[in-house]
Amino acid sequence: MVDIVAFGAHPDDLEFGMGGALVRMVREGLSVTEVVLTRGEGGTYGDPETRAREQQHAADVIGCGLRFLDFRDGEVEVTKEGVMQIVNVIRELRPQICFAPFDRNPYTHRDGSAHPDHVACGELVKKACRLAKFSKYRAPEPPHLVQNLFFYMVPKGFLPTFVIDFTDYYDDWVKAISAHESQIDNLRNGYLRSYLEAYKILHGSCIDRKYGDGFYSAEPLDVNPRTLLTPHR
Repeated sequence: MVDIVAFGAHPDDLEFGMGGALVRMVREGLSVTEVVLTRGEGGTYGDPETRAREQQHAADVIGCGLRFLDFRDGEVEVTKEGVMQIVNVIRELRPQICFAPFDRNPYTHRDGSAHPDHVACGELVKKACRLAKFSKYRAPEPPHLVQNLFFYMVPKGFLPTFVIDFTDYYDDWVKAISAHESQIDNLRNGYLRSYLEAYKILHGSCIDRKYGDGFYSAEPLDVNPRTLLTPHR
């Protein structure tokens, strides 16, 4: 059993999309496993072996578990077989919380977060979380109810439901994204880190902090009233 399973379509999705939050979760004692659907074999930069090695390095920096599935980069689709793979992972690891890329990004090919694989990954995880709890849905492991499913890669123009401050863990986040050398040094003409950092500053500003990862919940959250009394720093 783990506390959290975070799904990404490609190597680097999790570090770029919610790596600061993952670092904070692990440093504060939560058990986390990253599940990456592909090895990035369709990407412009790097090859599958390099991408997998970089992902393992990033997971080591964060201090979390890692496993790869056998979807193909650029061809991630919501199929019965694909859903079954995700159900099996959920039932085996039995997380309390799952994270996945935003499942209905409205933007076009110019927005990296709107990659069809990201959207399909979100849809796969959403469907799998539902089916994983049903005892009559055939899978090797016993049924399991995920308590919460949250989405990262919140699109531009959407306010996140909540933000996880990772200001105190910023240096570790930089190490985690820097592990993806084939991407961080090439994408967006070499200024990808600045682009990602700007997004983290934007979400951090929503809670009056320097850096934050924003998340979306499709369901109302059951909040402890004492949490509401926590002052902004």
